[in-house]
Amino acid sequence: MNSDTDIKLNILLIESNLSSRSHLKRILKQSGCLNITVVKNGAELISKPKLLDFDLLILDFDIDNCFTGTEFIRQLLTLKILQDHTRIIFITDQADKVSADLPFRYVTTDIIEKPVNHAKLTQKLQYFDASSKRLKLLLKQLSKANGIQKQNILQHAQFVGLDNQEKNELNLIKATNLLKCDLPGTALDTLKTISNAAIQASAQIALFNLCGNESKFKLTLLKMQSLNILSRKQILYKVHHAINKKESFQALKIFDNLDEFSFTTEEVELKALLILENHSIEEATDYLQQKLRTTLENQHYRNSLSLTWIKCLVLDRTLNHKADQEFNELFALRCKKAWSEISQNQSPIDMSGYQNVIKLILNICLEPENKDKHLSKLNILIKQPQDCHKQLLLTCAHALLKQVKVLHNLYNKRLSLIGMMDLSAQEISFNYCMNKVFNDQFRDPKIKAALFNRWGIDKQNQGMSFQALSQFSQAHLLMPLNSVYLLNFLNTMQSLNINKYWQFSQKNLIKHAQTLELNSQQDQRLKQLSVETL
Repeated sequence: MNSDTDIKLNILLIESNLSSRSHLKRILKQSGCLNITVVKNGAELISKPKLLDFDLLILDFDIDNCFTGTEFIRQLLTLKILQDHTRIIFITDQADKVSADLPFRYVTTDIIEKPVNHAKLTQKLQYFDASSKRLKLLLKQLSKANGIQKQNILQHAQFVGLDNQEKNELNLIKATNLLKCDLPGTALDTLKTISNAAIQASAQIALFNLCGNESKFKLTLLKMQSLNILSRKQILYKVHHAINKKESFQALKIFDNLDEFSFTTEEVELKALLILENHSIEEATDYLQQKLRTTLENQHYRNSLSLTWIKCLVLDRTLNHKADQEFNELFALRCKKAWSEISQNQSPIDMSGYQNVIKLILNICLEPENKDKHLSKLNILIKQPQDCHKQLLLTCAHALLKQVKVLHNLYNKRLSLIGMMDLSAQEISFNYCMNKVFNDQFRDPKIKAALFNRWGIDKQNQGMSFQALSQFSQAHLLMPLNSVYLLNFLNTMQSLNINKYWQFSQKNLIKHAQTLELNSQQDQRLKQLSVETL
């Protein structure tokens, strides 16, 4: 029989250590938790993904030597199996490290320090239990609503008796959903009501990055620095910004501000790619081998470093159009050496899925005369499930075989590893590599601009206005005299009520459009845009 003190949260506990698992389960039961599911490791949730119907996940931040907690949560988000209302509690003895790069979610991601204090955990459980029902109700209503209905729900979403944390949570939900309704100005006003300075600034910088507001983006970074809340993620935003401006050397210098000792595998990969860009494959290899020499016990970490080594080698070979037989043989030898590191280790994550793609890439380079045979194998591999590593390798394989049509489809439909308000080293690395391969294969600005414009229209039709804005801006940047691309860009800026998107202002774009030769329909639309901009 349930009592008033029972906690009705549906809880998933992920813990590999038997002693810790038993201890935590005992505390949860003593706290009044009735619905507890226990999983021994996170790898099985990733390898056999299904929707996780839980109100709360409790896990050690260093989850079973496979991932850090943030890496694991982002994997769940990428797989779309973590529900919006699900809260997270990380258990750790490194609270500062954990709080520096929490995945951006508008529901609470909390931290409990080791050893776990029974009273403190119970207090958090009771707090989450009290607010869980209304949170689920609000998110359920929003998930089933269209744009206008969402705005009405958000306008009237008021709850009585909320404390500051609950108000902040509610306002993050409102702001994120207002962005989905293409209302960035209202979303920003909502973020200003958040009382926690770190949460507010972190959300604002994500919004300014999304909306292309460079001046406010930089001001918010300075604000965070002055308040001493410039976390790991904000440094990643600076790296991301430098890469987008094609300032990879500056990105590498910014990256050196992070503590090298505490690098995640994704951060090591990003630094290795920047070393490859600014120096050479030899220096990138030396950096990764140094990391391998200093990482002795964590086999998954070692495997991830070795896979990064292979990805750097493959990217370098894909971009090298003067490779001869001698270079290809050296490339194959280096890849086999990196793979031998993986084959020597045991890891809860299955690495064998990458082996067939890597073997095919080596065969493409060593046996160019067997192109039809390689294409046949590639057509089989591309139909299999993909993660970001495999998608990059497959993209490189298509580039090596000059299969540009499939390549640009892979690029356009590349995996999104984070939500619209988040950023991670893995996302930066993946997009950096995909951009390098795409730009190398598509050098004609006319063809690239036409692709970006078409993809922008597709995104707009799917209701993804911010992604459409990014695509239209790239089309215009490549072909500034094309009136169709320019008007598509202007239309999207105006529909989002964005006056300036990075270096482009509506006012200057309209002046530029007035110098172009337009048909009567385009001229009429430009006059409307001019009036609406005033």
